[in-house]
Amino acid sequence: MRNTFLTISACAVVVLSACSEQGTTVPDTRATPRFTTDPTSVPCTDPELIDELIVAYFGAGSPDANSALGKWDNIKRQKDAGNTADVTAKTWSLIDFLVTKQQQNKLPANETSELLGRALFCFAGIDGTLPATRNAWVVYPTDSVRTLVTEDGYAGVQLTGANVDETSLISIVESPDTLRTNLDTYPVVYEFSKYPSNVFTDQVTAAVCGAIDVNTSDEVLDHLVLGHNRGAADFELLPKVNVDFLSCAPLASASAPTSLGGALLALLLPANLYAAGPGASGIGGTLLEFSPVGPVDPRITVTPNAAGTSAPIGSTVLPPPAVTLSTPNGTPLVGIPVAFAVASGGGSIAPAGAATGASGTAASTLWRVGVVAGSNSVTATPGTGGDAVPGAVFVPAVYTFTATATPPTGLEITGGPVAGTTYVAGTTLPTATIRVVGEGNRTAEGYTGPIIASALQGGPLFGTASVNAVAGVASFGDFAIRKAGTTQQLRFTADALFADTGTFAIGAAAAASLAIDGGNGQTALIGTVLGVAAGTTALSVLVRDAYGNPVAGQTVYFTASNNSAVITPLVHPTNAAGKASATWQLQSGLNEMLASLDVTPTLDETRFTLFTATGTTSSTPIVACAPGNQKDPINQFVTRVDGSNKHVTDAKFYFSITGSANALTPYRLRVRATVYDRTGVLQRTQDSDVSQVYLRGSNSEQKEANFYFPVAIVSGQNTKVVYTILPAQPITGTISFNTGSCAPGNTRCTVPIACKAVNEAAIATPLGAVYRMSPAIKLFGY
Repeated sequence: MRNTFLTISACAVVVLSACSEQGTTVPDTRATPRFTTDPTSVPCTDPELIDELIVAYFGAGSPDANSALGKWDNIKRQKDAGNTADVTAKTWSLIDFLVTKQQQNKLPANETSELLGRALFCFAGIDGTLPATRNAWVVYPTDSVRTLVTEDGYAGVQLTGANVDETSLISIVESPDTLRTNLDTYPVVYEFSKYPSNVFTDQVTAAVCGAIDVNTSDEVLDHLVLGHNRGAADFELLPKVNVDFLSCAPLASASAPTSLGGALLALLLPANLYAAGPGASGIGGTLLEFSPVGPVDPRITVTPNAAGTSAPIGSTVLPPPAVTLSTPNGTPLVGIPVAFAVASGGGSIAPAGAATGASGTAASTLWRVGVVAGSNSVTATPGTGGDAVPGAVFVPAVYTFTATATPPTGLEITGGPVAGTTYVAGTTLPTATIRVVGEGNRTAEGYTGPIIASALQGGPLFGTASVNAVAGVASFGDFAIRKAGTTQQLRFTADALFADTGTFAIGAAAAASLAIDGGNGQTALIGTVLGVAAGTTALSVLVRDAYGNPVAGQTVYFTASNNSAVITPLVHPTNAAGKASATWQLQSGLNEMLASLDVTPTLDETRFTLFTATGTTSSTPIVACAPGNQKDPINQFVTRVDGSNKHVTDAKFYFSITGSANALTPYRLRVRATVYDRTGVLQRTQDSDVSQVYLRGSNSEQKEANFYFPVAIVSGQNTKVVYTILPAQPITGTISFNTGSCAPGNTRCTVPIACKAVNEAAIATPLGAVYRMSPAIKLFGY
């Protein structure tokens, strides 16, 4: 029967325990029945059968048989007398007698002795079994130190009577049983048993030495401890103690460690407990309960993975750290917790802990180095749990992973202006994302400093020029360049690192203004073409966008104030310099020409401009009446000027218009000259060419307009010429012309004779009778 076991591969000592706390009984889990009351199995209730077993085992008539029978007769008498305590004591005495004779080699240990022992225990009601071995001893509570060693000297136990609370049978036999552990175990097993109870009152020391294979490594021999099964499912390693009561030397000399490797590995573990090499005195341990026990290698090898050894600052180490826990023989160990922690350099590691899986590996998922370039380290520390029972030794106890946080090596631009592309001035450029990179072109996630943008060529740059990186990345999304140029390039800088975009161009934005560039304010003879005739300059405007860039290809519209004036061309696109020009043929007197960005000028005066020029003639002034503060609507007033044998070619009037002031608006007007003789008889009517007058409103202007008569108006002595102002287009508002210094009907106003238009009598005209002393008019002719 096997109740406990101890597999030994070197001499060993073990202290066996029945429970984790002294005095706490653990249920017996031994597979072999301790006794049976089945009469068919054991002659338990028939004393005569036990008589026969004693005679058969000790030998009929032998002194030992007679002694045994005498002890047996006494047991029967005590039982008949009901003396249970004496029955128990006498039975133990007979069992002690029997095992002593076996140890003295006087009796064999065989099936008969086992059957006899079970029968006696059964008869006495003692929970016990006598194994078929000479290695069995009876221990009494009154004993002093007892050292019980097997007959070959390879296993034993040391205890005192104080370790048992009742008389007990101790036995040690070899056993094929195994241990409940994934740690490395070795094949020689001894089974330690104690009856009737498997539990001791205090720690006992057990030791064994076994025939270890001579090929077993020095490391194993050096570090074996004892382990045992506890209860129904548990396992524990036993505290190691020195023993000196076994005879293991022959076995130890056959397998003593000699390799340098064994000595080096031993430095990582507690000091060797052997007096003279591995197994010289045995492997020992203490416990409170006999149970399956065997030699175990407590070491757990901690093997790191090929984790990364560097990463850009603040970035993750790839692959992250992991450790594999296994026995020296390579068995993966499961369920062992491993704690991961940052040891130096800052940064972080996650998760903080993991348990080994089926492959024995526990892994972190993310190790992020610190944000300062330099050495970083994390530790992996395995602990008790799963296959790692208390007493297991991790080699090494802590594994340290090291990695270098490397500084950034460059910048990378994603997006931004595309090389060779032209962008409109003032518009937002494409978003540029700047990545601070380190080794392996990985993002240096620990960089959080500023990234600064500037114009390497061209510019200047408008927008947010400095952005702090987040995890090594910064985006610039509000850039604009307002100055046009064909060579533009941006540079992004982070500390000493920089990256440049390709070259691109900035083109002018939409036309926003035009201004006179040349040709304004010239004076020349009537008919002179400015810009063609020698000594004259063509009219020129410069068109710019809102940022002052010249705009090429912008249409400019030129309009003269007199339809008879010739402008070439009327519509002209600006050249590469943003300029458009035209030639202008002058008419008599003040000439005006409007240059505009729009077909119809708007209220925005930055979008048009007005050229002026003076056309001179050989004609002399005939009448020159200056304007005053009086005005008359042109649809209500006719001015009359006496003729005096003059030829009138040009007439000038001064205009304003009612309404709110707004942009210059062209009004097309003509003058009709009606000639009457001295008696008032109509002689002829002549119309001038249409002239275009630009008026703003507010009735405050006195805008000069020149009207040209292709055929001169000829008047004789005392003929009268009435000038009527006629609009050549529908007009909103009321156009007035300046009437000079005298109010209508004021006959007392004194004016020069040349400007006197009427006498006291009203003049009958197609528009009715009017009184006018002094129209503001200038007549030219000969």
